[in-house]
Amino acid sequence: MLAAGCLLLGVLAATFLPTSSPGGGLPCRIVWGTYVTGGPLATDMAPVRAVDDSVGRHSWLVHWYVPWGASWGTFEYQHPLIDRIHSYVSMGQTGSLPLITWEPWAPPFAPDGTDIPLTAIAGGQFDAYIDSWAAGLRDDRYPVLLDFAHEMNGDWYPWGSGVNGNTPGQYVDAFRHVHDRFALAGATNVRFVWNPNNTSTSIAAPEFYPGDDYVDWLAIDAYNSNNSWASPHDEIAPIYTEISALNSRKPMMLAEVASQATPPAGAVPVDKAAWISDLAQDLPRSFPRIRAVVWFNELNTELTVDSSADVLQAAARAFGGCTQSTDGTQ
Repeated sequence: MLAAGCLLLGVLAATFLPTSSPGGGLPCRIVWGTYVTGGPLATDMAPVRAVDDSVGRHSWLVHWYVPWGASWGTFEYQHPLIDRIHSYVSMGQTGSLPLITWEPWAPPFAPDGTDIPLTAIAGGQFDAYIDSWAAGLRDDRYPVLLDFAHEMNGDWYPWGSGVNGNTPGQYVDAFRHVHDRFALAGATNVRFVWNPNNTSTSIAAPEFYPGDDYVDWLAIDAYNSNNSWASPHDEIAPIYTEISALNSRKPMMLAEVASQATPPAGAVPVDKAAWISDLAQDLPRSFPRIRAVVWFNELNTELTVDSSADVLQAAARAFGGCTQSTDGTQ
């Protein structure tokens, strides 16, 4: 699995000709991924496989969330889940890369919680925990994408902009410290993801950028909500312009993307199915640096991609039809 994972990193980072999927949707060169509620908690990865089978595309990226301060946030607990992701099989394809969103907070997960402040992270108070993950992932040898303290430009997490007095400089210091602990441990198989949201506070996302030496992937989270319905282009374009200007070479991804189901009257696109179709068609045209798309498939919510029949049909046309191997062929 190490070889397959390394090859897949190459597929993700490489530049390909803009070939389309058989259905005319998301090009096969853009890697598909999913977060699915409960995904790797199931020993057979059935929740993820069900979505892949419905859409008709293997999740080469499997997204998962790990909170630092929870009992299930230890590497020992998460280790078998990471192994399951690496050996995941669907649609006749084998192996996936873990995309781990690593969240420095603790139960009860209050947005204003101060259990794990950015200043304490940068000051070394959590080095034992950080080092346990760095050593564990290093010894596993599998490639891993690590997304530390995402959506920092929003104000809904304890590490967010202005929450608990947080400043961009404090966030940058914490990110760099975590990265440096992994470098010190020799965890060269871990790639760091920097991941703002498409909605910012009064401080723009680039103010939180740790710098080119600390970031391997530039990522964006973009959600379409019933209360602020907009086209995929309008949801993504402003943050894409800001983030892509930070570095012209680093690969980019949509680390979380989804749409709710019920638009307001007169909305364009007219519904969720149309929104999904527009997303697949507009990405290669307007956002050519995006190399991967990860759908946030939170079960029992409007965000699921395999929900109503019309949405599922649109998703299968938009995202399905590709059999992509880790050598970059389709």
